[in-house]
Parts: sequence; C-alpha cells; structure tokens
Amino acid sequence: MGPRLLALFALALLLGACKPGVSASELRGAQYAIRKVRFEGTERFKDREIHDYLELAPSTWVPLPERSWYYEGLIPVDVENIVGLYHAYGYYEAAVVDVQVETNERKRRQDVVDILFVVEEGPVTKVTDVALTWPEGPLPGPDARARRVAFGTLPDLSPEAFEALVELEEGDPFEVPTFEADARSLRTRMKDLGHPYAEVRKRAVVDRAAKQARVVFELIPGPYMVIGPVTVTGLEHVPEPEVQVEVETLVGQPYSPRRVTRLERHVYDMGVFSAVSAKLAESDAAPEGKADEKRDADDSETDEESDADDSEADEESDAAPEGKADTAAEGEAKQAEPGTDEPEGDGVVSVSTDEVGKGDIPWPEVPVTLSVTESNPQRVRVGLGLGFESNRWDQRVSARYSHANLFGDLYKLTLSSYAGYAELPNPINLITHGPIAELGINMEKKGLLEKQLVWTGDLRVRLGIEQGYQSWSTEHRFGVSRFFTRWFQLELSHTLRYVDFFAISPTLAADDTFLGLDFRDPYILSYVDIGATIYAVDQISSPNSGGILGVRYRVAGGPFGGHYDYQEVEPFLRLYWRPIDRLQLAARARLGMIFPYGDEPGAPIDMRRYLGGSNSVRGWGLRRLSPRIDDCEDGEDPLAGDCDSIPVGGNSSVLGNLELRVRIWRELWVAAFLDGGDVQDGISTFSPQEWNYASGGGLRYDSPIGKLRLDVGVRLNETTLSEGEPIWSLHFGLGESF
Repeated sequence: MGPRLLALFALALLLGACKPGVSASELRGAQYAIRKVRFEGTERFKDREIHDYLELAPSTWVPLPERSWYYEGLIPVDVENIVGLYHAYGYYEAAVVDVQVETNERKRRQDVVDILFVVEEGPVTKVTDVALTWPEGPLPGPDARARRVAFGTLPDLSPEAFEALVELEEGDPFEVPTFEADARSLRTRMKDLGHPYAEVRKRAVVDRAAKQARVVFELIPGPYMVIGPVTVTGLEHVPEPEVQVEVETLVGQPYSPRRVTRLERHVYDMGVFSAVSAKLAESDAAPEGKADEKRDADDSETDEESDADDSEADEESDAAPEGKADTAAEGEAKQAEPGTDEPEGDGVVSVSTDEVGKGDIPWPEVPVTLSVTESNPQRVRVGLGLGFESNRWDQRVSARYSHANLFGDLYKLTLSSYAGYAELPNPINLITHGPIAELGINMEKKGLLEKQLVWTGDLRVRLGIEQGYQSWSTEHRFGVSRFFTRWFQLELSHTLRYVDFFAISPTLAADDTFLGLDFRDPYILSYVDIGATIYAVDQISSPNSGGILGVRYRVAGGPFGGHYDYQEVEPFLRLYWRPIDRLQLAARARLGMIFPYGDEPGAPIDMRRYLGGSNSVRGWGLRRLSPRIDDCEDGEDPLAGDCDSIPVGGNSSVLGNLELRVRIWRELWVAAFLDGGDVQDGISTFSPQEWNYASGGGLRYDSPIGKLRLDVGVRLNETTLSEGEPIWSLHFGLGESF
C-alpha cells in the first residue's frame, strides 16, 4: 500500500471518528419539537394553567431554554389529563371534542408542531351546603387565655372561628383543590392549638345530574397535649446533656408543629449536626392507631378517610341517579391535588401559657424522638472576595478554620484571616490606596457557670484604610449573653482596643481642625457594651414576619481607662411582614447618640457615627453621609472635583429604611427601597429639614454561599451634606441590608 493510500485510509478513519453522536431528537425517537399548544373553548383556565398538566407541553425559552418533543401516543393521555383537570374543578361534563396537529418541516431548522385541543367545558357543579361537625365535641383543653400567642391576640376557639377558615361557600364551584386545602387548614388550626392527633374527615357528595355538591367536614381534635420528654438518637461524640439543654425550654410547652420545628432548629443551630429530624413517639394518651404518627405526616390519612366514606356518601344521596354520586376525593386530574405543605393558619405561631409545664395542670404529654446525624466538626474554607461601593473597591483572599466540638465538650474555635488591597474611590480614579488584612481568633462556649450562658472571647489584629488615614489595630473582646425565654436576650461585653494611625492626611493631623482633641494617634479605648433585644419574630437568623426591638448602651473610658470618655445609646426597631411566600415588606428605624463626658470627652474618629453604603442609606458612598472636612490645597475647590473631602463622623444619627422584596423566579428576587438618614456633629441634634432621602431598587439571589445583593440608589433631595456628592451609587453586598 502506497503512501497516498495510507494517507486516504487514515483520513477516512479520522472522519469516521469525528462523526457526531446521537442527537437529542434521535435519542428520543421524535422528529418534531412542540412549538405551541393552544386551546379552543376554554374559559375556566388560561392556556399556561393547562400546560402544567400536560405531557405534550410547549417548548419554553424563558427563563431557560427547554425543548419538548412530540409523541403521537401521548395525545390520548393528555386528553384524559385535560378532562380530569376539569372534573377536579367541578366540570363533570367537560370533554375534548377534537385535537388538531399541524406540522411544519423546515430545511435548516428543527421541525416543529403546533397542537390545538378543542374543549367543551359544559356546566359547573355548585356547592349547595357546607357543614362542620364535631362528633366528639369541641376542643378539649385550656381556655383561650392559656392558648394566647406570645405578642398576639386572644385566639377564638368557637366553632364559628373554624367555619371562617373554610373557603368553600354555598354557591361556589365545587373544586377539589379548595376542598382539600380547607381540610388541611382545619387540621393545621387544631394542631397549632395543641392537638397533635387532630383529624379532619372530609366528605363531599356530588350529584352530577343536578350539578350540586354537599360538603361535610368532621373535626376530631383529639386530646390537648404538651411536648414531653425528648429522646435523642444518633449521637456519637456530642454529649447528650448539651443537646438536652437546647430543648429543655420547649419540654412541657403546649404542642404545635411550629414548636417542634423550633426544637429541630435549636438542635441544628448547635453547629455539630448535618441533619436533625423530629417525630412524635408513642404516647398512652394518643388515640388508637395514632401512636406512631409523625409530626410532618401529610394528609394521606385524611384522603383515606374520605375514600372510606364514599359508600356511605352514596347511600346518603337519594337525589343522585344511580352511578352518578361520587366523592370529590376521586379527582382524576394529573397534579390536581395541591402539595401537603401546611398553611400558616391565621397567625397562631405557638402557644404560650404559664400554667402548663409547671405541674399545675397535668396535661398529657407527647414524647418526641430526635434523630440526628453528626457532621465533621472541623471545617476549612478558602475563597476570593470582591467588594465595591461607589467610593471604595477592595479585593481579598480569605481563609477560615473552625472546630465546633473542641475537646469533645462543644467549645467552638474559629480562626479567620484575610489579606487584600483597597482602592478609594475606585481603581481608575485613585485618591488613596493600600493593603488591608485581618487575623482573628474566636472562642465560644455555652454552659459555663449557668447552662444558658454563652461566653465569647475574640481577639483581632487588623490593617485598614479609610479616607484620610490608614491604621493598624488590635482588639480584644470578652462577653457573655443569655436568652430569657425565646424572645428576650441580654448581652454584656468588654472591649479593649488599640489603634495606631499612619499615612495621615495633613488636614486631620493639623491642630486647628474642628475635631480638636478628638483626633489622637495612637489611642487606647476601653469600653463596656450592654445590649437588650426582644425578638418577636418567627425565626431570629432570617426573619420572615414579626419585629425586633432593642437598645445598645456603651460606656467608654471613665473607670475603664483609655484616652476617650463617652457614652453611646443606640435604640433600634426592625419590622418584617411576609403575607405570601414570594413577597416581604421590611422596615427599620435606628437612632444613635454619643454623649462625651469626664476628663477626656469625645469619641475617636473611627468610632463616631457614620451613614451611607449598602447597609444604611443607599445612594450614598460608604460612610459619606457624615460631616466632612475638605482635604484641599489652596485654590482647590472640592465642589468642582479638584480635591476630596474626608468624612469625620458625628455624635447624632438617625436612620430609616423601607424595602419591598418580591421573588420573581426560584431564588431570584427584586427589591424596591426608600432610605433616609442624617448625621450631625452636635449632641442629640436632629434636624428633620436636613434629613437625606434616597430611593432605588436591586436584585437578590439566594446562592449556596448566601444571599447576593446588588442595589442602585438615587438621592432624592439636596442638603448641606450632599454638596459635591454623586447623585447615585451602586452597592454590592452579601445578605440583606437588615
């Protein structure tokens, strides 16, 4: 074989090896991609609502491309799906009378198909009667005062209150999803009021000939019970007494699903478990056949009860023609039944009573079994970070090591560090720049001296840069905190801080600046913080609804020594409201007041009051909403951009935020906000006519590393402090602003 033949043979092998693999359509055995699926004669549903129940759904391009393929054999399946959907919503004579398929073969593009379903809806079945019965009597247990929700109104235990939970009313179309949701709402309401084995036996008698439906809900609350002993399984290295400390405040409290969820959360928040799940254990007080019911059981039992009553329902319906009386539990539509997530009810989050759990009233107990899986207590994280504000950029590399069960006694050790570089205001228009770094050691232990006390020790060495100066500092903090009930927390800490400035602007170093003796280099600051906070929220770490009210008091110098003597008071309020899953309204108000006193009155420049940036008043650069001094040479004008000004902070500040957050797709949120605030140099000085307002919007994304936030803020008014400042600002942050 000659060289040419060998070359041709090699080329043929190469071309054969490069043959593309099986295409998506070949793999599926389909020729046509579905372009459109339309409906004719449909009034009850929009096209996109029916698409959710079809096997032959149209291809989508937003938010991500997803192509659907046409299979002729699935048309009868989708005809049944459409008819079943209509049956579930009370249209028992609905039918698909025609299906039209139009193909479009294209030379250079994928062949497509359009499908048209012609539907005759027919008349709708209406509800003629809705009845709630209590075969075993009304709710047993304590009165409404003992079941009052903390920070809530007196619960209504009357039958009329339960009737108000039912959405189905006389004259409404009989719809299976609403029927199922009503049963869950009633069952959830009874569980929230302390009845773990509550049942709702639902029954609907449908007369298809008369187009009528009668609905009956039988409410069986079962016994009123409190949370009993908690058994923990799956422990290996974590001491059980430490786990019992986390749950003991809930033992003896009235049962509710949300309280058991809190029990799980308390244990999971210890930081040493990868999974925590709770279920109800056996109880002598449980109704027969209910001893092994799980807390998070779905409504399958209710569905079975409804099915079991079908024959009884048929016999009761004398007006129904033979073979026409059916229960609605036999809904035929694909996905017609909604999910089993229990609704929020009407605000009953937990039950609070002074008597139960203290031995005054011997309510029966429902034991709880906690199954846990221990995680690796040691973790190492390394990452890169980029932060930017309109007046500051920084890039950093960070490393973090943590041990959640040091010495096998739940001592928590955290070593953290970062190193990077910062440019002010940005890498292109440099005014100042320099390295940034931090090394920190943190130790935490719960249970020393008293089992609910949390002790913390923190040591940090930091290298930083701000407009007008650079500094390195050391800071040691030692503190203790304690929760009194789940709502109220007290904190006490002492901090010793040493700061040494360098690369100081001549403007700050001059003796004739208005800061006067407030600027010292270096300085030592010794202060004590006292904090009190009321957490009237559903969850502390990431609240959905409720409010947080608190105050922080700081006293520096005086008997604690150091170069500065001042007191600082900071009251704050945060409110949250989440009426539906994809919408939240949040608000915040905060005051800050510094009161100099003693022989060394004043606060250091880096500890004074500042606003501006992604976490306070957006539309302003970081710390730019503050009294400032011009850092200019003779003949330079800061308003013309010839030079810059240095924020020096103030003694009084006021801050307000209002934000609307809406989830638009999966973990992607949009937000609109209105911010306002002011900082004054005077003591307890507040001038509403000088307050600064900004508005804007942004995006949030719940990523695996936390919520990423990008906001654009625009200033709405001009004040003395806004002279020479940009009209807008871009902000990037991690987590919500408040």
